[in-house]
Amino acid sequence: MTMPEAALVIVVTVAAFTDVRLGKIPNWLTYPAWVFGVMFAATADGWPGLKSSLLGFAVGFAPFFLLYLMGGMGGGDVKLMAAVGAIMGYPFILNAMITSILVGGLVAILIVIWEGKLWQALRFVGTTVGKVFVPGLARESLVAKQTVPFGVAICLGTFLTLVTAWLGYGSPVRLLGLA
Repeated sequence: MTMPEAALVIVVTVAAFTDVRLGKIPNWLTYPAWVFGVMFAATADGWPGLKSSLLGFAVGFAPFFLLYLMGGMGGGDVKLMAAVGAIMGYPFILNAMITSILVGGLVAILIVIWEGKLWQALRFVGTTVGKVFVPGLARESLVAKQTVPFGVAICLGTFLTLVTAWLGYGSPVRLLGLA
């Protein structure tokens, strides 16, 4: 395991625990991870490393920041995904993002099932999609907004991406034969 990989494992693990326990991912964890990722890449690999780290940071930050602006994600999640990108660079961040989103969706489904709100969630999704095709269709409302500790999804998605890279598959999506 390389130093950046070890740092990544520590950062995402601590983030997952704090997200579950406190409901947030602290800046004291993400900001130093950004600096470490960029500095290590620049010193270890020069300009190509710096470029990969900065591109990874930007690719990790931008889409999640848009989700944050739309109210679909917390700020700590955005900063954590940017940290993953800064530490591991581009293209690792693309695989980690896709895998984290898939894991997050699975976690959300499991939470909905656990809380006995599966049918309510399915009706909400069905009427939301149906409204596109049937003008005037009344959309089902959600009684309570459920939050998903997305730091856990980022942690698991990043672990899966790291392990599949070690195994030579490149990404969990490729391992499953979906790409």
